[in-house]
Amino acid sequence: MPALPDLLLPELGLMGVRLDGGRLAADPARGLMTNIPGVYAIGDANADNVTNVPHAMFSGKRAAVFLHVALARQETAALLASNGTALNGRDLDFEPRAVWKAMNGGAGDILDAGEFEQ
Repeated sequence: MPALPDLLLPELGLMGVRLDGGRLAADPARGLMTNIPGVYAIGDANADNVTNVPHAMFSGKRAAVFLHVALARQETAALLASNGTALNGRDLDFEPRAVWKAMNGGAGDILDAGEFEQ
């Protein structure tokens, strides 16, 4: 897929999603999130110019791990706030690498996506 279909580009522009060469610009350090919180660019849609099935699976899994951590942070903060417990931001610091390791399959497993830094 050389770029996103022309039909999608105007819609993405209205959302404010930043594009890079006709693809969604994503931040690998934030789980492939675009400049719009909650919008992730995975597989062929992101601007890393890799277009194969294993990479699409890897990028989807990476986005899922980051999304899982973000939702867990929100859920924990809401639960603790409802109990009147005060926290600082550091108390909710989930390490994405630890979540990645726990969710990643072992070598040869279909869920094995390799090391976190790939």
